[in-house]
Amino acid sequence: MRCPDCGAVLSDTPLMGKVGEAMRCGRCGGWWTNGSVVNEATMMELLKWPGKMIAGKWMVVGEERCPRDRQLLMKYEGESVPFNVSVKRCTKCGWWWWPGDELYRFKPAQEVKKDYFRLWGKMAETGSLLLPLLIIAVILSGLVAGLMLVQIRQQVGVPARGEIQIHK
Repeated sequence: MRCPDCGAVLSDTPLMGKVGEAMRCGRCGGWWTNGSVVNEATMMELLKWPGKMIAGKWMVVGEERCPRDRQLLMKYEGESVPFNVSVKRCTKCGWWWWPGDELYRFKPAQEVKKDYFRLWGKMAETGSLLLPLLIIAVILSGLVAGLMLVQIRQQVGVPARGEIQIHK
């Protein structure tokens, strides 16, 4: 597999003892990772693999495509990634591309966020739990109402057949 930024060959880099879940570019230092490995890895684990300062000339050689399935990588922006960290994601396979030293900038921010939720005992926002519950309630009530209508229709139809008399 080739680096999306500089085109060099990516090498397997075991993070958290998992082989095949993370790869690293030896030229520009970018990381190609599975999302679960990034969540499990600690900053101490990452420091085993020092960051690399690179010259900008290497960054124009790559195609910005997924090393696995050649899909165009999409810049990811969301609440789980700080605004000052650049990361791209493959929409097909779900792996993440962390150019240069971006993973080293992301990890401390993620650990601070985890500590915040752990210290304050916050699990998830209420809105993020209520919406799926509301959707399930609407679907289940629709299903129950539909079944009741089918039963009522069958009950109405049965007596009508009994009243019909055929005259010859």
